[in-house]
Amino acid sequence: MVGARRGEEGKGRLGCLFVLFVIVSAVYVLRDLPGVYLKYYQMQDEVSSQASFAPALTDAAIRQRLVARADTLDVPLGPKQWIIRRGKQSILIEGSYEDSVAVEVLTWRHVFHFHFEPHAQSEL
Repeated sequence: MVGARRGEEGKGRLGCLFVLFVIVSAVYVLRDLPGVYLKYYQMQDEVSSQASFAPALTDAAIRQRLVARADTLDVPLGPKQWIIRRGKQSILIEGSYEDSVAVEVLTWRHVFHFHFEPHAQSEL
């Protein structure tokens, strides 16, 4: 049987509660951050897919598909923000956009800005 020593009751629990409080607070404050990166990775996946389908598609069709996916993800990339360059044996697709996350704690507020550049190059 394990017994508690005198004067040590609760010391371990208080430390665990403090660590748990810090972790929960950090998750609450930064809850929107993963969504920003998830949108970027989904957009990057779409760009890579369109680059692999490039031999069978026109530049206008690729641009239209990318703009539609950006609209779905709420990413600010319109038709003019996409650069599509075809060479003799390859295609390069690239775009660039800004996204942000606002962090608010009591009266303190800070906006973190991120710059993303989804791009892909593929052989034709």
